[in-house]
Amino acid sequence: MADVWPAPMELQEFIAPCAYDRALYIRAIVLVAELGLFRRCLMKGLSIALIVMGYLAVPSAVAAAPHASEGILVDEQGMTLYVFAGKSSPDAKSCEGNCERNFPPALAASDDKPVGMLTLVPGRGGKSQWAYQGKPLYRGLMDKKPGDRSGDGLNEVWHSVPVR
Repeated sequence: MADVWPAPMELQEFIAPCAYDRALYIRAIVLVAELGLFRRCLMKGLSIALIVMGYLAVPSAVAAAPHASEGILVDEQGMTLYVFAGKSSPDAKSCEGNCERNFPPALAASDDKPVGMLTLVPGRGGKSQWAYQGKPLYRGLMDKKPGDRSGDGLNEVWHSVPVR
């Protein structure tokens, strides 16, 4: 990537390894901006177009429509999706800590439409979240590879979604 980007070496070394993970890439850009390197790089000729092109070239952080795999609902990467079956909203106890980190919502793209039992419910920040039979869907951070179901039954309130 060093041959492609006409950017100062500190920017290339910091951001280039992050370019294949959109969330990490965004965090890298923010950190570079916070460190004051962004302004210096722009002054040295790095165009906004290159940053936008890099941002658009990495996969979307928003979930594609969930689908069935091996009898359960999964996301676009084959990772198990979960529903919360507690009496109230998910909290630190039911999530084993930070809910946003341990069970992030399965967000939908702005142009996604409900399909069959898959619906969209309002999520945080004005974004839509996928739901199955009206129950919001979440990813489980504890799952490391497709097919893992480590969150299934956690605290008796988190469950994978069987699909018939």
